[in-house]
Amino acid sequence: MNRELLNPFRSDYPEAIENFLSEGHATTCAFNPRGTLLAVGCHDGAIVIWDFDTRTVARSLVAHTNPVSMLSWSRNGRRLLSSSIDRSLSLWDVLSGKVLNSFTFEAPVQSSQLHPRSTYALASVYMGGAVLIHLESGERHVLSTVTDSSAASSSSSLSASSASSSCSSSSSSTTTSSSTTTAAAAASSSSSSSCSSSSSSGSNTSCTASSSSSMDTTSDEQRPSSNARRVIEIRKGKRAMSVESATRSVANADEADGSEAVASKRKRISSRTSSSLRLSGNAQAPPEPTNLVAACFDKRGEHVYTGHPDGRLLMHDVRTHAVVREFSVYNSSPVRSLVLSRQGKHLLVNTTDKALRVYNLDTLEVEHEFKDRVSGLQWRWGTFSPDAEYVIAGSAQKAEHNIYVWSRAYGQLKVILEGPKEGILFLNWHPTRPVIASCSTSGVVYIWGSNQAENWSAYAPDFKELEENIMYKEREDEFDLIEEEVLKAKEEAQDIEVDVVTIDKDLGSDSSDDEDHLWFLPTIPQPDPPPMESAERELKYSSSASSSVITTAPSPPL
Repeated sequence: MNRELLNPFRSDYPEAIENFLSEGHATTCAFNPRGTLLAVGCHDGAIVIWDFDTRTVARSLVAHTNPVSMLSWSRNGRRLLSSSIDRSLSLWDVLSGKVLNSFTFEAPVQSSQLHPRSTYALASVYMGGAVLIHLESGERHVLSTVTDSSAASSSSSLSASSASSSCSSSSSSTTTSSSTTTAAAAASSSSSSSCSSSSSSGSNTSCTASSSSSMDTTSDEQRPSSNARRVIEIRKGKRAMSVESATRSVANADEADGSEAVASKRKRISSRTSSSLRLSGNAQAPPEPTNLVAACFDKRGEHVYTGHPDGRLLMHDVRTHAVVREFSVYNSSPVRSLVLSRQGKHLLVNTTDKALRVYNLDTLEVEHEFKDRVSGLQWRWGTFSPDAEYVIAGSAQKAEHNIYVWSRAYGQLKVILEGPKEGILFLNWHPTRPVIASCSTSGVVYIWGSNQAENWSAYAPDFKELEENIMYKEREDEFDLIEEEVLKAKEEAQDIEVDVVTIDKDLGSDSSDDEDHLWFLPTIPQPDPPPMESAERELKYSSSASSSVITTAPSPPL
């Protein structure tokens, strides 16, 4: 299509609802890279693929058993990735409508995305973090949330503590038995006094207790009762067994039981105390699983951006799965969603502090922050326009279908698109046109577009549009004979070929012409119903004839 024929003065963003699509209860939607097909995920787990030009259903896929959470197209438009709340992830062949591969997780899959250039997929699993999946081999890699600097600092602290404990054990082994018993008595008295003071205060304080697990170089006879102290946090109002009492119980049972029984008891007690208590100091507690991790690929698929509930944004290397860069969100607010622009230069971060922030990935600085200063709304979903000139977001209000449109460069609010009294579940901008598809809580997909007036002067520069009929005045030389040379020059000037077949390359797309693209789905003809038998036809005709006859009863005599 020729871009010269389009009106250059029209609006670059939608203005009103021009149509709606209703086929099932929609929960999410996604355009293919050219915008000719629209995939809609439904609440019952089905996927409906619409032909966006004719607004008809092209395919219906029986996908999942629970609501579809996210849809992602491949770069050539031949593959479709779907994730669902039923803990499954499916890869589809759009042309045949068959499942190429399917994966199952231990928790619901909140979002998913196909790799832009490779056979990888990214899934955000509830309580499971971001998982990188190889679609052919099925290998899975959970992206780490620990950076190299924090890992190095923790390893150095642990090495320092082990060195100090080894030094203390070597020095204690050279002392006499009397000094050992004196030190043990002093340590036990100090530990009991500190615990008694913490219990009397009645607040969340920490008491020190002895631990026998850090003295591995000495034997059971040489190990004192209070060595290698460990700090244990005790919560208020809850009973917890200290390591000191556990060590005393094991020490009293040394004489009655053998070495194997003592080792098994110590193992059980250590596991029980580690599960009931949270360790601090040199000993680190196991990492708690995160509720939801937002994740997305970059433009080339070389890195993965993840947003975490503690407000951190991490950039991972796809090949090594290591954390390359780290930066934090303002106020350490939990991250709800991440959306990358088609050019790969800006990242839209939606956080729980009711703000949308646009980060410049070159400088890792916030360009603009978008909020509703009056109402203070929470945002359901936000995304970019194809050229990243605008940022749109849908409010999380249940009785409002309002879409906010901001200018990314200047940070000002352009317009608020007001829809019906229904909530918004998802938003998606058309890849090449100023069109937005929004999924409502009623299950309807609304199509927002701009009001385009008919502009006939775009086809003829000297054509004048009239609002009403006027009397035409003939020019003096309008019907005079014109010389052949002048007439031939005018005909040649008018015979300019207008190319309406060649499709201009989309500036935001990185697909090459060598790939086998799939932009349209062929129509599958439905078979005609079988012809009725003669007996069925006669029965149907007789029943219709009997129903059409009206019988009148004779009137009674007076």
